[in-house]
Amino acid sequence: MPDTSTPAAIRLNWLRETAPGHLETDLGLPVEREALPLALMALHPLQHCQEPDANRILAQIEAGLQSIECFEDLPQWMRMRLKNFFGPLFSQRQLDAARENFRLTRQVCDFIERKADQVKGDVELHVPYFGRKAWLRRFDCLSGLSFEFSADGRLVDRFAAACPIQHGIGQIATALVPAFQKTAGDSFTVALEHCRHTTAENARIALDQMLVDYGLTGALDGHTGELEVRLIVSVPHAACNAWIDTPFGRDANFIPVYSQFSAGIQQALRRWLGWIVFGDAPQYAQLNIVYALLAYQVTRPYIADTRSAFAYDVMEHEKMAALCRAAARRLPRKLALVEEYLRAAGHTQAAGMYAPERAAGIGAWLKNDAKVFPSLLASEGGIVDQSLELAQRFNLCVHAHQFSRAVEHFVTSIDRKLRAMLRRCGVFDPISPVLLAEIIAAMSLARGGPGPELELQLSSDSKTSVHRKTLTRCDSLSSM
Repeated sequence: MPDTSTPAAIRLNWLRETAPGHLETDLGLPVEREALPLALMALHPLQHCQEPDANRILAQIEAGLQSIECFEDLPQWMRMRLKNFFGPLFSQRQLDAARENFRLTRQVCDFIERKADQVKGDVELHVPYFGRKAWLRRFDCLSGLSFEFSADGRLVDRFAAACPIQHGIGQIATALVPAFQKTAGDSFTVALEHCRHTTAENARIALDQMLVDYGLTGALDGHTGELEVRLIVSVPHAACNAWIDTPFGRDANFIPVYSQFSAGIQQALRRWLGWIVFGDAPQYAQLNIVYALLAYQVTRPYIADTRSAFAYDVMEHEKMAALCRAAARRLPRKLALVEEYLRAAGHTQAAGMYAPERAAGIGAWLKNDAKVFPSLLASEGGIVDQSLELAQRFNLCVHAHQFSRAVEHFVTSIDRKLRAMLRRCGVFDPISPVLLAEIIAAMSLARGGPGPELELQLSSDSKTSVHRKTLTRCDSLSSM
């Protein structure tokens, strides 16, 4: 019998600002591999309602770029789209340049096809975000792309992925463009990842809050010795769509939604800071840093009941004193983890500094700490404020350049505040923007939608394991 199965497709995800005030988007567009050049030029049959035959469109383009007369014979809609992609086409010289750029585009697509042929089934392709400036030099940008498979099986440009800021801007712009266009996407995901090497024993401390929140507390069982940890946070289209028409002004849902949104961001910071700071086996002799970070992790997120504040005010001394007392009551389990690790490593004297019975004394010390603990809470407030501001901006963005600036401002601001937060903890290396994926998903959880999926890939001397779990609203609130 003939094979009637649907051929494997490339699912194109590409956001580009092709003109001032105009964004074009492909969010998971299923494209036959040989028709990928048409999709990049916005001429694929699924991108318009004019011509259903992709092969016929390709033949028309090749013929139309030969001369001005042939170009004028093309349908008007096709001429307009070719001009949008290649630029003005009024002279033979411009057509010659367009033919060369068409050849270059097909060359890029051929490379992508060869990569896609390495796997069976559909392949999710993510082309980096082309803002207005990038679009002006789009063919130079396209020729510089070099795609590799990410850990979660997506084809991404390896150079863009190696730049945390640019990769973060591209992923967040893709996630939020449905909110800007007020049109829900239904076939795309965004994902960010973080990888590092540590030991299985240290990972039990570094990943503790992560595993508790995601319900993966047994993930490290059986792992010993050197450990490679890869964390991938994926946000589905339904969670990204939750940013459409977020509450604004005097909306009755303003406080309930943003209170939960803020609490979700705070909880995400608690789990990710533990991994970022402790993941490289820090000097546990730095008691002021470790005590403050452990206390921060066990401090409950602030639940707002007014629109005036959505995070802790570190200048309220009575409130800070109450937080220190509450942290002291919850610290013993965290302290026991560090003590067990240090004793097993032979650091008996240092282990004594983390005995659970020291929790009350640590709480008293935190009350007088004027540096690390309050600065963590203050930076947290700044990240919450930036996230709330972003949600409100989408109610005001009208033009594409406003959207682009809002996303860029958000990503760079979060990066700057997170770096300041980590410098207090002695971490100075560039940080993967994986936290941004959790912030995007926090809005969905706040509005009753799906949460992010965590894929945890572990490879140690003793075994290899992969764990996946989707965060639900109940899970996200369980440790608050």
